[in-house]
Amino acid sequence: MTFFADEEFLCRVDGKSHGCDAPDHPHRLLRLYLDQIRSLYGEALVVTSGNRCAAHNAEVGGQDVSEHVWPDGCLGCDLSCTS
Repeated sequence: MTFFADEEFLCRVDGKSHGCDAPDHPHRLLRLYLDQIRSLYGEALVVTSGNRCAAHNAEVGGQDVSEHVWPDGCLGCDLSCTS
């Protein structure tokens, strides 16, 4: 079971017209660890930033080598808690 949908990890670039080539899913290891964290936490977690294309990563001031920009899906993401 997973607590997270692939759509939560989509690049937040303003439309695909910018040549966004970010994956549409997180890396399998990130999903595994996030599901374990969510299960232990016991409350909803919201993905505020998952996959990023290089252009969007630069737009938001991301690091040149970022876990948000990964060919097999993001290895890292930003989360917020609901409480």
